[in-house]
Amino acid sequence: MRFRPVFVAIPVVLLTSLSARAAVFVQSFPFNLTASGTTATSPLVNSGDLTATVSPFNPGFGTLTSFSVIWHMAYTLNWTNDSSGENTASSISGGGNYSLNGTSYNGDGGGNGNDGLANEYLTTSYTIDDTDSFTVANAGVNYSPALLAAVTGGSSFPIVFDMSVTPSLGNVSSWSASAVGSVKVSYTYTPAPEPLSTGMVTAGLLAVAAGIRRRQQAR
Repeated sequence: MRFRPVFVAIPVVLLTSLSARAAVFVQSFPFNLTASGTTATSPLVNSGDLTATVSPFNPGFGTLTSFSVIWHMAYTLNWTNDSSGENTASSISGGGNYSLNGTSYNGDGGGNGNDGLANEYLTTSYTIDDTDSFTVANAGVNYSPALLAAVTGGSSFPIVFDMSVTPSLGNVSSWSASAVGSVKVSYTYTPAPEPLSTGMVTAGLLAVAAGIRRRQQAR
């Protein structure tokens, strides 16, 4: 009598289910910069301030399918006009290039301003939000392969928003400014199949064997 090897399907289905799930590994780096003064202007953000050191993808997790970089920065300027400051505008602005391990991949910027009456307290702000996604399959087609080489290499690498921001002030008696935000680097991957434990395999084989015995006894 010949029996079908039905027990083979049990581990195969389980492994397929495990490997089909996508997973995401995220690294987040916060920034919180401040500056203040009276009539003198001080830089809020210097070139190189918005830099984070990122760990590469760990191939032990599975197979990398894509990665993304998300920048969020909110810039705010508060000030009080002096007695001669009526209709004198003050503003904050800046822009620069994003780079990963020295390879530039995008750029962004913005700004805003305001004016008011003498001795009036005023505020202005702007926000930069940028999301860039890179599919592994498109390396060298839609983006520089050097970006993929960095995230899959063996060493940590820098990611930078290379910009400088100095408030532009009219006739003010005092001011303060802040740059608050973060950069997030996400790796999307297919997890490596988890090996079945000996106990799981044994239990599955015993269950199949019991079913075969029941069919034999029923004949």
